[in-house]
Amino acid sequence: MLSLNENSLIAQNPHLICNQQINLYKSQHLRAVVRLAELEKKNSILEGKIRDLNKRFYGKKSEKQKSKETLVSENPSPKNRGQQLGSKGHGRTLRPETLRIKEEILEIPEKERTCSTCHLVFPEFGKPEVSEILEIEVQAYKRVISRTKVITCNCNGHSKILTPPPANRLFPKTIYGVSIWHKFITNKHILSIPTERTCKELKPFLGKIAPGTIDGGYKIISPFFDPLLKAFHDKQMQEDYFHCDETYWKVFEKLLDKANYQWYMWGIFSESVRCYHFSPNRSTKNLHKIFLGLNETLKEITIVSDRYSAYKCYAKEELRLLVILAFCWAHVRRDFLNEANSYPHLATWMHLWVESIRDIYAINKNRLKCWKPSIPLSEQSEEFQKHHKALGEKLLAMKKEMESELGKNNLHTAQRKVLKCLQNHWIGLTYFYERPYIHLDNNLAEREVRICVLGRKNFYGSGSVWSAEFSGKIYSFVKTYELWGLDASKGIFHYLLACSENGGQAPKNINDFVPWEMSEERKSFFREPMNSMTSENIGA
Repeated sequence: MLSLNENSLIAQNPHLICNQQINLYKSQHLRAVVRLAELEKKNSILEGKIRDLNKRFYGKKSEKQKSKETLVSENPSPKNRGQQLGSKGHGRTLRPETLRIKEEILEIPEKERTCSTCHLVFPEFGKPEVSEILEIEVQAYKRVISRTKVITCNCNGHSKILTPPPANRLFPKTIYGVSIWHKFITNKHILSIPTERTCKELKPFLGKIAPGTIDGGYKIISPFFDPLLKAFHDKQMQEDYFHCDETYWKVFEKLLDKANYQWYMWGIFSESVRCYHFSPNRSTKNLHKIFLGLNETLKEITIVSDRYSAYKCYAKEELRLLVILAFCWAHVRRDFLNEANSYPHLATWMHLWVESIRDIYAINKNRLKCWKPSIPLSEQSEEFQKHHKALGEKLLAMKKEMESELGKNNLHTAQRKVLKCLQNHWIGLTYFYERPYIHLDNNLAEREVRICVLGRKNFYGSGSVWSAEFSGKIYSFVKTYELWGLDASKGIFHYLLACSENGGQAPKNINDFVPWEMSEERKSFFREPMNSMTSENIGA
């Protein structure tokens, strides 16, 4: 509050009132300018998020980058899509020689092969024209098994009745044979078809099948695969190079210590084995359980992964051996593409970094063509050394450019965000330079978990914990067989057949179904697809 002297002074000097008002309006204007700048910045970020979300939900699901020419000019190519006119084709696709042949003879009607004037019957001319059409014939049948009985003589003082052993079944009292259980398992875990849909497919042939009956059978069959999966895990724990990824999986079972149905599927992929593990969360403890039993004679192991914190924590907490975390360049590239989509005025700057990443891929690809794994880097060929040097120079130039950009004060928030993330993971991103066996990205793992993602989209996960574990066992079986070039469907069928022949339990000799223990003859057998399931190959 002004004193009397101050009021009288202001009354005598009216210009002081104007100066006070000017200062007041200036300060208010300054606050408004600052607030407007903050709101514009916030609005820009929110608009970027909206563009990003629209791209994710409504845009194309491909990350393929346009070529350099396309970025400069949007003129469409004069060529049509697909195979070009005049280009060399691949010819007819060869079909399996084991296909059953059903011959049909088409003849000209007798009226048309008789002359209406002289009534001469036209004779056959040359060899008949032969063509082929592929068809599928689906047929269900019932195996009626009669066990003959004989009665022995009473030479030993008494006689008895002899009866052949019962027919082999996967488990007691099931009326469904191996072929039907094979159909349900492969439909669900290879083709991602829900059990209920397979029941509808088979209803015209077998009558009504209750999905609950099939689920109950899965629960009995699941332990049959435990010895095989143990062999897979033991083999994997002797290796030192892994690709890892995880994705969510719904398990609709209420647990006391879990508030929701969100579980996770971890994919651990090595050179020889593909394994899938289900767990209720994404904590580092799961990685310790998964990698329990690692060969302690190994000096180091390499894990190629995304930037999820659980892998970083595991690398720090693993005290038995050195864990090298090699991060994924495809995720870095995705960061720049996402920000380019969110902030169009930064797209040119973002695409320059995408081009730099593309150059790294190209140089490394040329380097790997000359690389011989059995020879140390210093003794590699001159061609390898040339590409190796070019790759080192490219990485060094990118690092200097990154540090230079981060040193600028006027750098946009989105630019600083992607570059800071690149800087924080730089060491893990460049391990591949001195270790050429390391892949630049984790695309291998993302492709391998796709089978689970498709299943999750079609049948929403699992109804219980044991069901999720059973899915993990079958996925491990399927992907490991595919890795070795074997027919996974045929492998499952013959594994179930061996279980039924062993009295409803795992086969006595698991090595018959372990790819790296199989003979070449048995591998050749499993490489050939199974075209039909007749009574001969079922074992009736």
